[in-house]
Amino acid sequence: MKDFEISHGSIMGSDHVWSRKNNQDSFAFIKTAEYIVAVICDGCSSGPNNEVGAKLGAVLLARMIAAQLKFNNECLDSDECTCFVWPVIKTRALGQMQNWADTVGALDPCGFVDPAFVNDYLLFTSVCAVVTPSYAEFAVFGDGYVAVNSHVKKIGPFEGNAPPYLGYCLLKKKTSLPEEVLQFRVTHALPTDELENFVVASDGIAGLEKLGEEFDPSALWKHDSFFNNQDAARRFLVKASGGVNRVFPSVLQDDTTFVACRRRNPC
Repeated sequence: MKDFEISHGSIMGSDHVWSRKNNQDSFAFIKTAEYIVAVICDGCSSGPNNEVGAKLGAVLLARMIAAQLKFNNECLDSDECTCFVWPVIKTRALGQMQNWADTVGALDPCGFVDPAFVNDYLLFTSVCAVVTPSYAEFAVFGDGYVAVNSHVKKIGPFEGNAPPYLGYCLLKKKTSLPEEVLQFRVTHALPTDELENFVVASDGIAGLEKLGEEFDPSALWKHDSFFNNQDAARRFLVKASGGVNRVFPSVLQDDTTFVACRRRNPC
């Protein structure tokens, strides 16, 4: 994947600054010669510690996706493998999250996770990008933002600002949400030869749309400075939110996190 370069940024939303909450977004990415994986997780702000799940979840999903890609490469004919297996990732991630609950004594005698543990720590949405030499695929669990070759797909908002969370699948008493919603939803799939750029982000990125062309979230890959200095993207978000001395409420009221990737210009 030497033909691609990556940048990333994250900032606490003004609502969380005002209410003295942590940044409940997180991201993780893995870039090797064989693949690129990027994951954005957004913790539910109504829970006291869901940034914990978001931080662990981003790393967990990125590593599980990478492991699945390695398995696909070793065990499957690469010419036949043209898409990613999201139900497998869901099942494996839920198994690991249940192990976390077991480690801290949050399982009942029947093996079900304590709902309080889920609600306090494990409610987060996920936006995932997978790029291999042959195909690229993007999927969302819950709400989020994906732009591929500047073609935007926004998932959400959901009624009551209550998106589905992967953690709901751990509960003995399921939510009222239909089963088809509690899945990774593929937003884009294309041959890698056709991929020029992408942006994956938490839903807070939509605030940039109020600021004009310079802050177009689907074009964050155009900012050369982001790729030359890895702190430049964060500083860009600070500028977009009103600078160091922010005026409340900022246009970035929610925590805002993105990973941008683009094809390198040929020398």
